[in-house]
Amino acid sequence: MATNILVLNDEENTLGPLIQELAKGGYTPYSTTNADDCVDLFETVKPAVLFLNLKTIGALDSVQVIRMDPSGETVPILFIGT
Repeated sequence: MATNILVLNDEENTLGPLIQELAKGGYTPYSTTNADDCVDLFETVKPAVLFLNLKTIGALDSVQVIRMDPSGETVPILFIGT
């Protein structure tokens, strides 16, 4: 069974190549450009890792919500961008 990975991307699709490589590597990437959708997907997908593009509006707010959930306390979050 493939490992689920969640990616909060930006409107320019900066993390598009990462998503493609994750899929080639046997992972199941889920992607969104909306911070609110990221929170909803996190609960549904139960990812092993979250890649978070800091250029996305509301990205840090979504991290706060995810970290309040007990299941979100242990998932690594990798911040990308400035």
